[in-house]
Amino acid sequence: MDAADKKKFIKSLCNAVRDDLLSKVGNMPDAWDGIELRHMIAGAFASEAKWRDMDRRRLRSFRNEVVTRNL
Repeated sequence: MDAADKKKFIKSLCNAVRDDLLSKVGNMPDAWDGIELRHMIAGAFASEAKWRDMDRRRLRSFRNEVVTRNL
């Protein structure tokens, strides 16, 4: 995947998560502030991560790249 494809994927994923969360705002308690909303956003992105689709070797390689490239 080249840089342009990565940017397109990231924009698409972020937009999908954003749109889904914005559609749920009416059901969120009025007392929620940035603390609860950050947890809600983190959970939405976490549910998009498909760790089960990565075998152990690929996951280990991914984690190594994140650490060594300071991502």
